[in-house]
Amino acid sequence: MKRVHISGVPIDVTTAEDAAGWVLDRIQKGIRTSVAAVNAAIIVMAARDQCLCGALQKFDVVIADGAWTAVAASLLFRRRVPHTNTSPFIRALFRDPGPEKLRVFLLGARPEIVASAAVQLPRLHPTVTVVGYQHGYFNTEDEDQIVESIEHSGAQILLIGISTPKKELFIRRHWSRLNVCMAFGIGGLVDIWGGKTSEAPEWVRKSGFEWLFRLVQEPRRLWRRYTVDGLAFLHIVLKQAFGMQ
Repeated sequence: MKRVHISGVPIDVTTAEDAAGWVLDRIQKGIRTSVAAVNAAIIVMAARDQCLCGALQKFDVVIADGAWTAVAASLLFRRRVPHTNTSPFIRALFRDPGPEKLRVFLLGARPEIVASAAVQLPRLHPTVTVVGYQHGYFNTEDEDQIVESIEHSGAQILLIGISTPKKELFIRRHWSRLNVCMAFGIGGLVDIWGGKTSEAPEWVRKSGFEWLFRLVQEPRRLWRRYTVDGLAFLHIVLKQAFGMQ
């Protein structure tokens, strides 16, 4: 896959289908793969946090999980960079993984939400089975025990629904000990599967207005991302476009 960078943050030029197919092939071969998804807010955060930026550079796959991220990358590099949303990537990954179900461990969200997500995910995707889950409200000193739980679960896939930069740094910090074929920070999908929030309809996602759909659902949490961070992202893109980095 061709890889481009915005302010040092990598973005792979790939569709959800192609990325999922590549990752699934590696899972079936037992090749370990780390996957990240970046949007404008994460790029802004990484521009201020070298630890996060360095961690993202070590991921095997980094998808453009944001319409404005994809547009900016397309304009900067004069080639189409697809908006590879997290949800289509997961659906493509789980659509037809082969004769055996994929074993998944969920990490993130409130205790009751992740418990509900663990029940709902196999109903939404009968090709997977949830072999363990853990809520996302933990401290650094709890991480060793969580890693042991993941290892003992026999999971092939670790899906992490906690905030940035915590999820990216968790994966990088424990990658050598995480006995999984794939680890992926999936943002708010655990909340969606657990019934806390709703996923935007397909036509909204394709139109590029998923951000507005999410803002209406969670205005207090997301207003800064789509105002202050949005302007900061524009500043980063313009600096790179005019060679001022």
